[in-house]
Amino acid sequence: EIMVTVGGERCTIDLGTTTDISLSCNANINISSSSPVYPVMVSVGLSLTFSVGSLNLTVTKNPVPPATYDLLPIILSVVGGGVVVALLVIVAMVPMVCCVVIANRRKKLRLNNLMIEMGRWEAGMANECRTAFAELQIDLNDVMHVKDGSYPFRDFPSYAMRLLFPRDGDQHLVLKPVEFSNGKDHEEAIKQLKVFKEFLLDKASLLAMIEALEGRARLSFVDRSKVASFLIVALQNELPYVTDVLMTLLSDLMRSSVANSQDPKLLLRRTESVAEKLLSNWLCFLLYPHIKEHVGEPLFILFRAIKSQLEKGPVD
Repeated sequence: EIMVTVGGERCTIDLGTTTDISLSCNANINISSSSPVYPVMVSVGLSLTFSVGSLNLTVTKNPVPPATYDLLPIILSVVGGGVVVALLVIVAMVPMVCCVVIANRRKKLRLNNLMIEMGRWEAGMANECRTAFAELQIDLNDVMHVKDGSYPFRDFPSYAMRLLFPRDGDQHLVLKPVEFSNGKDHEEAIKQLKVFKEFLLDKASLLAMIEALEGRARLSFVDRSKVASFLIVALQNELPYVTDVLMTLLSDLMRSSVANSQDPKLLLRRTESVAEKLLSNWLCFLLYPHIKEHVGEPLFILFRAIKSQLEKGPVD
């Protein structure tokens, strides 16, 4: 048995072929920097030991090469992670994008519907305006059209009776002739009427009569109005004289109002006295020519227009 030791460590001998004279020795030698020389001993059996030499080992410290890494797996992992994150972001963004697109489409649809509806409203309003304008033109033609080419003005007697005696109008006894049984009664009535006319044409007597009537508290408003109406009928041909009497009555009325500390705004508002009613009748008589020649036609057209609108009823 052959045993080879190097530095006291047993080596494993690997014999070659029979023709090969070299030996291969594999030994686990602990290389130490303090004893770089290792003796090589060969033992044959238990009794023969030969020193064949020494083994000098020199340790050369080569620099450690930098560690090299395979970047392909890292790149693949990074790319894979990025792809996964991108997919997750896309998956998360798809519902949001869909919601936004749907909301925009609904908004555009509502806007289009609103514009269409507004167009319909405008068209409807335009049609209504055209129809109303045409109806207005027709109504104006109806209002302006007057039968027989003249406006229905009343004659002065009818106008006066409707203002002086609104309850009776044209059927009042003043307009009816007085019948007498014989000519003597007719003559007597004529004489008495002349005397009464002279009494009315006396300013002092007329003022005294009106003052006496005003002093009667039991005389109603209707009776005072009738007295004023009868006076203006009896004196309709003496309007300058009526104007003079009326000025005196109004002066007395204003003095009485000031003496009684009444509010001046209430004067001539209620028409409760003979003087106030006489003033109203006097204005009606004097305004008839002006109404007939100037303001009657516009007032009648205004009346027809208001009546036409009232007959139509409310229009939304």
